Amino acid sequence: MADPTEGVTWFEAHARVTLVEISQSSGLPEPLLRELVEYGALTLEDGDRLSAACVGRLREAARLRADLELDTANVALVLRFLARIEALEARVRYLGAQGAR
Repeated sequence: MADPTEGVTWFEAHARVTLVEISQSSGLPEPLLRELVEYGALTLEDGDRLSAACVGRLREAARLRADLELDTANVALVLRFLARIEALEARVRYLGAQGAR
């Protein structure tokens, strides 16, 4: 699986961006992003801002949405799965680093 933060530097990943900016960089329309917020797949911070770290994951979701003709509920499910996979991969890397010591 491709790194969902590919092309996003550490600084950018910690930045906050608006739904409009996320829409432009992810390829997902703003109304769909608002629905994903309602489904709980995205969490708004500081009003209408999101972490820029989610851009890669949203790009992948946009590609899967187009390829598989997914509706909004299934895109939300995919986003949750991608977030879970990222967390598990981070845990495996952490445990691998602990074992190497």
